Amino acid sequence: MKTIRFLPGLAGFMVLCMSAFPVAMSSIFSPVRAATADDAPYLRYEGGGFIFNYRVAIAYYGIVVRPARPMPKGTVIEARFTDPDGGPEIVVSKTYEGGARAINFQTPPVHGVKADTDYPVNVALRIPDGNVLDTYHFKVHSDLDQSVLPEKPPVVGPGYQKNTSGEPGPGALTTPAPANGNPGQQ
Repeated sequence: MKTIRFLPGLAGFMVLCMSAFPVAMSSIFSPVRAATADDAPYLRYEGGGFIFNYRVAIAYYGIVVRPARPMPKGTVIEARFTDPDGGPEIVVSKTYEGGARAINFQTPPVHGVKADTDYPVNVALRIPDGNVLDTYHFKVHSDLDQSVLPEKPPVVGPGYQKNTSGEPGPGALTTPAPANGNPGQQ
């Protein structure tokens, strides 16, 4: 049987590492890991973008945020998306129930999306008494134009059967095409 000998310096290092392990693991798996200083933001922007779903001929957009520090339970997170077609803002709200899960906000299908355009999204945190806790401003950029979508969805239903109805899809342009026949170029 062989004996394993540790060098004195290595043994001390291993004890230090093992004693720090629970602290390191608790910070990794903590529900909300960011600093809780009074000036730290409540939310962290994780991303956003446009989805052009060719199969069902719709476009929509959204953002993802994650709590960066604790907020009161019951805080309403309200995202106000700019309507690309110029209509009223699209408001999507979710109630924060604690934890650090990512929170996804998505618009219903939108129309009028233009290529190379930034669309503002304003987020407000409303605590249960109705006061605004904090506000955030983001921009979602579209690289594509709504004209990349077909007039009607090429497929329908859960099995993606071929669309033979001739009905326009929910993402179809409702304005007539310009004289050159291409709705993306005028």
